[in-house]
Amino acid sequence: MKKWISRSLAAISQLIYKQILVAARMESHGISGAIQVTKSTYDILQNKYLFEDRGIIHVKGKGDMNTYLLRGRLVRAVSA
Repeated sequence: MKKWISRSLAAISQLIYKQILVAARMESHGISGAIQVTKSTYDILQNKYLFEDRGIIHVKGKGDMNTYLLRGRLVRAVSA
């Protein structure tokens, strides 16, 4: 049981580390005052927020990634 917990914690720690590393590397290629997101984040949020396709950037350790800039919240029409 202890080995399983130890392995699980190590796997979770590695996953979190990778996400933080990608975020930090994306930030170094970011635009001041803008929020830049990955394709996977865009796919989840595209129906609630307005994004601008920034295009492909090279992220060290990940390769070429398509990124998007958050431009605002989508406004939904209220039906009468």
